[in-house]
Amino acid sequence: MGSHYCHLKLDERRKLAKWVEAKMPISEIADRLGRDRSTEPTALTNRNLKSICHRLNTTPRKCLGYQTPAEVFETKLMEIQNRLE
Repeated sequence: MGSHYCHLKLDERRKLAKWVEAKMPISEIADRLGRDRSTEPTALTNRNLKSICHRLNTTPRKCLGYQTPAEVFETKLMEIQNRLE
């Protein structure tokens, strides 16, 4: 049989997301991760993406005064809603 599939680690997923956003070709991303090109489109399932987004959005940031991005977004959204009322 061929080589077995193993899931991407969190740091690999973050790199993958950054490279995809930068519109890097899939073949180059696969080379950088040391994986076959055909595995990359299916490497991140919807559940994985939601998990990564949740973790990133609920991590406090120094640049946001140690608030999470989700808290800042909710605060700004409420400010906008209050102005519209």
